Amino acid sequence: MTREYMPAGQEQTFYREVEIRAAGGNELGEREFEFIASDETPDSYGDIVRVEGWELKRYRKNPIVLFGHRSDTPVGHSPKTSVDDERKALVSRIKLAEEGTSDFIDTLYKLMKQRIVRAVSVGFRPTKDVEILRDKEGTFTGLEFNGQELLEISIVSIPANPNSLSLAKSWGAKDSTLRRIVEQDAVVQASIRQRQLELLKLGVSSNQVFKHHSQR
Repeated sequence: MTREYMPAGQEQTFYREVEIRAAGGNELGEREFEFIASDETPDSYGDIVRVEGWELKRYRKNPIVLFGHRSDTPVGHSPKTSVDDERKALVSRIKLAEEGTSDFIDTLYKLMKQRIVRAVSVGFRPTKDVEILRDKEGTFTGLEFNGQELLEISIVSIPANPNSLSLAKSWGAKDSTLRRIVEQDAVVQASIRQRQLELLKLGVSSNQVFKHHSQR
């Protein structure tokens, strides 16, 4: 079978979202969370990110954790981000800024601690050509990344609880703070649209692209 590849773009950023696996407690300390940032399980796009392909040197020099991929909204840092060979996963710890740093971060922490906001997203740049995956019928099923540089880690606003707004208001959180936390992440959506355009260039029909992304 002939393999198809999409050239690794120097400026192209991809995102992969996962749920936080363990919340802060005695083991991790106050306001600290651990998560599997990425593993080799196909995501809802059908994409696969190979663990041995992670390049972390650049990120470790400045391991700031953002909110919603916004460089103007740092909320903490990552004391440790590394590849776990046993679990075949990229594992990271994030520690939110100290209490009182901002209303936004304090409210975000409360939502994360109760697993209302419980997703993180890694932004990465392919360093090797990306393999295009197709099934036996030739239908596009996803992308396989075999080399990728971690650019940033973000907490993203995907509320798991439909009552999260009213709950947070009961804590006295400001309306402007709540809007920032629960609004749809425009950066990720823009990346999805860019990815759709790239896939269309590969000969994937618009219906296939829509179906592929609607399953996310």
